[in-house]
Amino acid sequence: MKTNLYLLLILLSISTLSFAQRTLQIIHKKTGELLVIQEKEKVKINMYGILKFNGAVQILNDSTIQINQRIIPISNIKGIQYRKELSKAERTKGISLVAIGTGLMVLGELDFIVTALGNLVGVDKSFARPIILFTGGAASYRLGRRMLNGKMYNNLFYAFKIQG
Repeated sequence: MKTNLYLLLILLSISTLSFAQRTLQIIHKKTGELLVIQEKEKVKINMYGILKFNGAVQILNDSTIQINQRIIPISNIKGIQYRKELSKAERTKGISLVAIGTGLMVLGELDFIVTALGNLVGVDKSFARPIILFTGGAASYRLGRRMLNGKMYNNLFYAFKIQG
């Protein structure tokens, strides 16, 4: 009975190791913080120059990955943009920030035009309010877009490695 149990455990451990999935690891160079991207997760890869590839990651070997039938050596990657799956509340918050930011920027532009026209006819008004509206809207828009798009991991601060 014990030998059968040992045999079963050995077979299970061998099958687990043989089906282990390879991962793409993003490691912060200073802090050692680790982000693990599994195969078939969607990323955006920025290469040197202007090349960008979007799609699911397939790991070919220790030094290359494949995205949409494009073989990419890890050494040629400039940055990886990765977004974890967002909950409904996080997605709603991101969309709201983008909408509020857009509205504030449009309002700031309109207020700038009205202030400029008022100054032309002799009403002395400050441009502080339109500038504050526009910059606040731009900050809100940028925050919402960053929340929806995910974080860019640049090779200046992060190292890319395939494990498994």
